[in-house]
Amino acid sequence: MMFGRESRLPTDLLFGVPPPQWEEGSRPVEHLMGTLREARVRAYPQGETAHRRQERGAQPRMEPPFYSAGSKESLRGATARISREFERRREQLREEERKALQRVDEEGRYVLSSIQADIARYESRARGLEQEINQLLPALNVQDPLSFLQDSVHENLRRSSVSQETQDDPAPISCGLNLAKVISVGGVQTKLLSFLGGRSPTLDTNSAHNRLQISSDLRTVMVSGVPQSRPHHPHRFDVWGQALCSESFSSGQHYWEVDVGSVELCRVGVAYGTIPRRGSGDECLLGGNDVSWCLQKLGDSFSVHHGGVVTSLSVPEPQGRVGVHLDWDAGLLSFYSADSMAPLHSFHQTFDQPLHPGLLVGWGKFGDSVRIVDLSGAS
Repeated sequence: MMFGRESRLPTDLLFGVPPPQWEEGSRPVEHLMGTLREARVRAYPQGETAHRRQERGAQPRMEPPFYSAGSKESLRGATARISREFERRREQLREEERKALQRVDEEGRYVLSSIQADIARYESRARGLEQEINQLLPALNVQDPLSFLQDSVHENLRRSSVSQETQDDPAPISCGLNLAKVISVGGVQTKLLSFLGGRSPTLDTNSAHNRLQISSDLRTVMVSGVPQSRPHHPHRFDVWGQALCSESFSSGQHYWEVDVGSVELCRVGVAYGTIPRRGSGDECLLGGNDVSWCLQKLGDSFSVHHGGVVTSLSVPEPQGRVGVHLDWDAGLLSFYSADSMAPLHSFHQTFDQPLHPGLLVGWGKFGDSVRIVDLSGAS
């Protein structure tokens, strides 16, 4: 098809060359194709075009990725920051380890000093008894029974007056460290007590008041608006919102934690299994008698209860978790702030029966709950 003069392509605008002068009989299309090839050569003077490489099946050349000097410097900076952060954490752990070991050493020296003092007191008493025995031995051969009896009466009166002054025997020798001091160093609070007797006691549904809902894992107790359909049981509390745990402890050291952060009124403690269950008197209330001990939370106030005696505690910060440490053999029951392991209060008592962990939840609001923390995976 022949192009008219008015329809010719504006090759001067496309390629920047003057319009061709057509000779008679020339072929405009072939001339245009030649001009196009010349333009391509001018556009790619360094070699063949990608179009030509594709025509002959050549693979396009892949240029290596370009990294600026700024990118490399940024990578080096990020690597250095990560290294510094991990070194800082390692140094922090080394410092915490050093402080913890130092505190253990200090506690060890204190315990050793206490043991040596106890031994010295026992030795002093033994020497005193030996002297008394030596004084009495000659009397076995006395010929005047009346004089012997008179001397014996005076000596017994003297010993009686002395024994009144020293009637308290030296405290039993104990090799136990003050674990709270050891654990409260810096950020080492890794719940060492949970490794040294950590427990996760479970609630006994047969003891729980029927207005208390017990979770399926037996560790959470919640005030329910609907009575639970549990059968009658002689161990069930019928007035106080309480429950004891199935486990009991009659020797050794034990530690557990209770989450009390969201409840308005609760009590955390221990009780002998003989605590009465029926009635509204203090004899059935956790901490209200001689067979139970507890820490009470009322709002942001804390107090401890035993045998009708209430002791208010000064707790500077709200407590989310309460730690309970029982050393049954030493007669020691201690409450801690589980987050910081700061001691809250300790009871010193001679226990003569197995102790059950126990909880009380106030009736103030449906849904109020406390939870025994599962320490089986504590770290």
